Amino acid sequence: MDKLKLMEEIKSLFNGADRNNTGFIDSGQVEQLLLHFFKSKGTNHDPALVKTEVASFLKGLDSNNDGQVSLSEFTKFAMKFVCS
Repeated sequence: MDKLKLMEEIKSLFNGADRNNTGFIDSGQVEQLLLHFFKSKGTNHDPALVKTEVASFLKGLDSNNDGQVSLSEFTKFAMKFVCS
């Protein structure tokens, strides 16, 4: 997949998670994103486990520790994940 198409897909995923259109995703939106991901893979997860996974996922995403994830942070994380 070429880089431009990948960037468009990452932005689309981010915008889908940013349901209130603030330009940031918070822990609740990350939780919904993970639940959607697990559901799309046919995997059911315990809600308590998902909350733990959200905290861990946010730690990796939120590079400036402000409690929310910007498109830039999300893109950097996604690119590292996809390109590794």
